[in-house]
Amino acid sequence: MSCRIAFIVPPSQAISLKFVSYQQPINMAYLAAEVIKAGHNAVIWDYGVEEYNLEDIIDRINGFKPQIIGIHCKTFSIIQGNELAREIKKSYPQILILVGGPHSTALPEETLREFENFDAVAIGEGEKTIVDLCEHIAIGKSLEGVNGIAIRNGIKIIRTSQRELIADLNALSYPARQLLPENLYNKRHASRGISSRGRKVTEIFTSRGCPGQCIFCAARLSYGNCVRFRSLDNVLGEVDECINKFSYDHIVIQDDTFTLNHERVYGLLEGFRKLGVKSWSCDTRVDAVDKDLIREMARSNCKKVSLGVESGSERILKLIKKNISLQQVRNAVRWARSSGIQLVECTFIIGSHPDETNEDVSLTWKMIKELSPDIISVSVIVPYPGTEVYSLMKERGYIDNQDWENFQLIGSKLSWHTKYFSSEELLRLQRQFINNYYFNFKYIMRSLRRAKSIKDISYLFKTGLGVLGFLFKKD
Repeated sequence: MSCRIAFIVPPSQAISLKFVSYQQPINMAYLAAEVIKAGHNAVIWDYGVEEYNLEDIIDRINGFKPQIIGIHCKTFSIIQGNELAREIKKSYPQILILVGGPHSTALPEETLREFENFDAVAIGEGEKTIVDLCEHIAIGKSLEGVNGIAIRNGIKIIRTSQRELIADLNALSYPARQLLPENLYNKRHASRGISSRGRKVTEIFTSRGCPGQCIFCAARLSYGNCVRFRSLDNVLGEVDECINKFSYDHIVIQDDTFTLNHERVYGLLEGFRKLGVKSWSCDTRVDAVDKDLIREMARSNCKKVSLGVESGSERILKLIKKNISLQQVRNAVRWARSSGIQLVECTFIIGSHPDETNEDVSLTWKMIKELSPDIISVSVIVPYPGTEVYSLMKERGYIDNQDWENFQLIGSKLSWHTKYFSSEELLRLQRQFINNYYFNFKYIMRSLRRAKSIKDISYLFKTGLGVLGFLFKKD
């Protein structure tokens, strides 16, 4: 017997900010691919890009008749996910509603207690879990035999045995991209500075996990601190499929740190050239690159590299366990520039440690001006559940309330403060940095000179309007 499952990305306030990057839900497409391979049926409804209305959802449920609905929620969208589940439950109480994602992975039992419309939580890496769940539902077997979940059983909440991480990522099917509404993703950018207009963009994970110890990162909740690499042949097979089957012409590599293993990266770069990859981008650490590697990345059509800097204060870099030096930052940016990579992005976090002072913030601004990146990302610290900074700030009483909608990198309200900055001051600093950097005559002229077409200029103009709307939005 087979099972039918509908995967849903709920709408959220964060998604409504049009200048914020939005990626295809590739993790969800991985789950769907494994479900299909096991002989079940799956669909993906992405209300991050599709127009959201309840009538549409009801029509789709009536047509597909799912036995399971899986809702993927980050912390900022968990409330909307629960509201969606409530509406579905009114008409379809028999459907099992499963929630997954970093928030419910960090707080599985708490999520079920707080949000009564979820029936179960998928904890961590979900491919094997979701297939087991479908098998049990198809034959009416108790879900208590499925590892890696928490379930509601009457008034009790039961957490089953922990599921081991998937040792061989090559055993997974390629993501079911055919289920995604691919024509709708060109309305956004998947990576800052890379417009999706006039090009088709998709994301690829070549590995899972990161060895970093950064106190603000929630990635280890799902994948731990170990890094599991896919083989070169497996990754390049997916790249080939993306180019020749789906006609994608820009690939965003979503690994937390793409360049950890240099020998492996050189092998991938050679494969990219042979396959004719036109354009790609990645995120990495400043201590995981060297001049030669970055030069080869540029030769293989890397158009953008994003480097995690976080702070211009050596003191703060130590406190947040970033384990990098400012000289490594300078070197990485210089190498990327001299290599000819079109866009160099540096990411920064205001209040990345709750003990950050005005002096530390000033050092960050000084570093931004010195580096003069093509793109900066300036976020405010978000104490995501499950992170070290969440525990630290909760212990100190810095988290004022748990209004989960406010737990987003770019927003208009915060539910926390730090030792030296109120929530309002943190947001003021964020907006000040963004405004002073992007709306500077020299920066604007540099960006226009870099533009290669009318489409590029249009993208810059529309993105700038979106940023202005955020800067002057009333809280």
